[in-house]
Amino acid sequence: MSVKRILVVEDQPQAAHALLEGLASLGPAITAHSAPSAEAALRALQDAPFDMLIADVLLPGISGLELMARFRRHNPATRVILLSGVQDEAIRSQVARSGADGFFFKPVELADVLDAVERQLGLVKTILPTELSVIKNSQDNEANIAQELAELRFTAQAYSALLIATGGQVLARAGVLPNPSVEAGLITHMLSALQSSQRMGSLLGAAQPDDLLAIRGANEHVYFTSLGGGRCLALVTKPLSAPRAAALAQAMHKTSLRLAQSPEAAPAAEVRLAETDPHLEKILAMEDTRPSRVVAERYWQAAELQAPRLHGALSYEQAAQIGLAPPIQQ
Repeated sequence: MSVKRILVVEDQPQAAHALLEGLASLGPAITAHSAPSAEAALRALQDAPFDMLIADVLLPGISGLELMARFRRHNPATRVILLSGVQDEAIRSQVARSGADGFFFKPVELADVLDAVERQLGLVKTILPTELSVIKNSQDNEANIAQELAELRFTAQAYSALLIATGGQVLARAGVLPNPSVEAGLITHMLSALQSSQRMGSLLGAAQPDDLLAIRGANEHVYFTSLGGGRCLALVTKPLSAPRAAALAQAMHKTSLRLAQSPEAAPAAEVRLAETDPHLEKILAMEDTRPSRVVAERYWQAAELQAPRLHGALSYEQAAQIGLAPPIQQ
């Protein structure tokens, strides 16, 4: 196995020393070097290539993001872990879009950084995705959804294309309605119609939503279809002829198939608290589940036969007298 070279770029000597000591503990599979600035790191890069760069995002002069770009121009396979002393989610998002392999807010947990180093350099096997890859995939999904809606709106020459959750939230959109003041009421009635459509489909044995509802107004037409996963796709257009409406239906069907595969923005399934286990329902329906004195005495007699009487144990009568058991009915 070839030795992996790592360069730590950190302008705080104590932080750099801690990282170097931690990397040394990983054994002879790696060799770690440090540089106090981005300029020093670039000079070190001219001497020999590195397999990994660990750098602060906000370095003085050249930023960690720019330094990453320069290292990867020299060697596209360079693994990069970035650090930040500024607790800002916008920085995390920016780092995810940049293509970094790992990211940590300071003060870092050294064990977490070392684990990321081993995984990124292939020193240990893992099937888990990195946090940044999850964030980037989420952002990519959002971009894909926005692109799908924009293309559908352009193809249909629609006023607006919307992705809506069954709770009424607009998850994504392209374009605006001609009359924005009617949007809230329109979405509410649209969701009611979709719920009725889904119930009809279920009654007819449809395993998956398969509907396209069209409402033709005087100045606008509204088309919407279920996507599953608690979402629907809607288009608001100017009045269309029958051939144009048929073409729109085909375009919506193709887009809905693609969007249905995307988990992005799908809300969690609603929990119906009113539903309980049928067996529990029967128990709750019983008027009185308290044992009678006869049943209780039989239980205690059986218990006394199975186990020795404990010192200081109470009889049923004694327990009833001090309020620990229901009173004895004469």
